Amino acid sequence: MKGMRRWYTLFMIAMVAAIAELYGVGIGILAELVKRDLALSDTQVGVVIGMSLAVGSSLSSLPFSRWADVGVRRTVLCVAAFVMAVGSVLAGLAQNAVQFGASLTGVGVGMGGSGTPGRSMIADLYPLSRRATALAVVGFAATAAETAGVALIGYFADTVGWRPVFWTLGGVALVLALAFRVSVPEPRRGVAADGESDALPLRAALQDLRGRRTFRHLVVAFFGLSFSIGGSFTWTAPYLMRAFDKSLTEVAAVVGLLMGGAVLSAMLAGGLIVDRLAKRDLRWHLWLPCLATAASLPFYTLYFLVPDFGFAIASGVVAMFLLGLYSAPLEAAVIGSAHPRARAISLAVMGLAGGTTGGILGPVTVGVVSDWLEPAYGALSLRWAIIALIPFYAWSGVHLWMASRHYRDEADTPATDGRP
Repeated sequence: MKGMRRWYTLFMIAMVAAIAELYGVGIGILAELVKRDLALSDTQVGVVIGMSLAVGSSLSSLPFSRWADVGVRRTVLCVAAFVMAVGSVLAGLAQNAVQFGASLTGVGVGMGGSGTPGRSMIADLYPLSRRATALAVVGFAATAAETAGVALIGYFADTVGWRPVFWTLGGVALVLALAFRVSVPEPRRGVAADGESDALPLRAALQDLRGRRTFRHLVVAFFGLSFSIGGSFTWTAPYLMRAFDKSLTEVAAVVGLLMGGAVLSAMLAGGLIVDRLAKRDLRWHLWLPCLATAASLPFYTLYFLVPDFGFAIASGVVAMFLLGLYSAPLEAAVIGSAHPRARAISLAVMGLAGGTTGGILGPVTVGVVSDWLEPAYGALSLRWAIIALIPFYAWSGVHLWMASRHYRDEADTPATDGRP
């Protein structure tokens, strides 16, 4: 597949990723309004929002990814977007925490199938030497939609309520599902070294991944990053509203436009920079995320510690830019460290680790700790609950560096890269 058809396929993959990303971040923006409407505690919000999305995503990621490895990936992405649409409409109709949580589980099921099939398609469209840039384009588009969408969601929710937001997102996901099914071509699968293009049997694929030292360290790194990022991002909007007495519209504009813009530029920059550096040494796929994570920690700490709103936001923008640099290189490393016929499964395993820890344990842990600290710290209890996540960032950085020690020997090096 060449030319405009390849770019159109990449664009549509990016749109599916964008709607999934918008759900993940947008629901966090709406958390405070949902809490008030359904009369929930912080712990309940963490469980209902975090656990519901993560359980759905975790349960569906492996089946969707296996389907993507053996079936038509275009159809897989279409079904995933349709499931997100249905869950979103039902979430807008929910009248209590149980109904809302069940609906979000459906959204999570769709989110679980929205990423890995598209990235598997990208691996067949672009060689390793250009793959990080292609992944960065997808991340850029997703973050661009998130940047504009979060600000609109905040204003829309403040104006007409949070329920119409879910109905609107559901309609967009439904249109996208139909468009993907009728207009996107299925790329020809890459041929593995043994001359076959069929997917590895599931057991063989999992055994192969378990035997790769790079992949084992990446799983641990994803564990820590998803726990920290999932926990902090879910609670960022409620924290800013409580700590600085801001409206949802104001917070959504700051989070969406300023911080989203920082992540947006970082995602594209990360892919472009690492593709250039990786021509000298493939280990930059992991060195760049490691360095960026370490550099973000002081700014992340200031973001949640300083009492001045402007200084806090400035620190947060720098932290988000640095954290955004890791996305495309790390995805390229995951795909590159896996067997060419087990790419979707490799991403599913990472998603399972990320969804389980980031989506469930991260937000729930922050909610529980915040409720526990509330008698002593009042509205600022969220500050200390989020800051407690910092050691997990450092832990992830260590494992990224350890993964880099084995990556060059285990990376996918197809003939199209011109490498022996």
